[in-house]
Amino acid sequence: MRKNFQSVEAIRKRHTFQRDIGMIPAADWMTTEQMKDLEKSYEEAVKSLEVVDKDLEVLLGELKDENLQLAFGRAYYVDRLSSARELKVPMGLPFGRVQVQIDLIDSLMKIAKGETPHTEDASKEIGEIRLQAEWDANPKIDVVSIDDATTELRLRNSLGIFLGYLKASEHEFYKQWLTPKLGNILHEYEMLRQTDKTIWGKEEDPSLSLTWSDFMFNDAVGKAIYVLSTVYYNRAMSYLTEVRDFWEVLHGSEFSRKYLIEFDEIIELAKARR
Repeated sequence: MRKNFQSVEAIRKRHTFQRDIGMIPAADWMTTEQMKDLEKSYEEAVKSLEVVDKDLEVLLGELKDENLQLAFGRAYYVDRLSSARELKVPMGLPFGRVQVQIDLIDSLMKIAKGETPHTEDASKEIGEIRLQAEWDANPKIDVVSIDDATTELRLRNSLGIFLGYLKASEHEFYKQWLTPKLGNILHEYEMLRQTDKTIWGKEEDPSLSLTWSDFMFNDAVGKAIYVLSTVYYNRAMSYLTEVRDFWEVLHGSEFSRKYLIEFDEIIELAKARR
């Protein structure tokens, strides 16, 4: 069992666009002309990636722009969406399994903290009281190394660290999932803004940096979409590697084991990427 881990912050710092696109064969996304000057082409690609990434981060936050809510909803065939985080994906996908694990831990932590009312079922109430007692006692789980520093894991901080890996991977999976839809979102958004301008004379600053025209007719942006999908997947898998191994640490303790689901599919996928 591996006892050396990288923190979420260390993994995030390691994954720069300059590094990540270097892991993808240039021949897969560069033209012959671009490959004549690799340094310049990589610089231009990084700039395009940063713009697209900025827009995807907007979609993951709270959408206060009504036109963007409508455009986002139409791209996913619903009335409107206030954030990409309203959307859930099937449990069979790594993204879905991560969300199920996050929800389970959040639910059990609320019970352990006494933030949810007791159930009327006597046996379940006893289980909740025991869970709360364990949370208050904060028992020792293990000792590991994180970023080369010895870290004592107790129930509370171990679950917090585990959630950090899960939520970081979820974030990257969200962006990978949104990437192919960005063109549709931009198209709907541009049409709604044009309607407001034509009928009501309203012309507000757009929430997104890109326009549909940029997306459709800028070859560099088009290639950036393909590259980003790969980049986000690889980043998500970096966090899932930590999820897999940290899960094994938590599974070794009776106190933290009850907070876990079986990560069979995620474990196999993470092993395949190492």
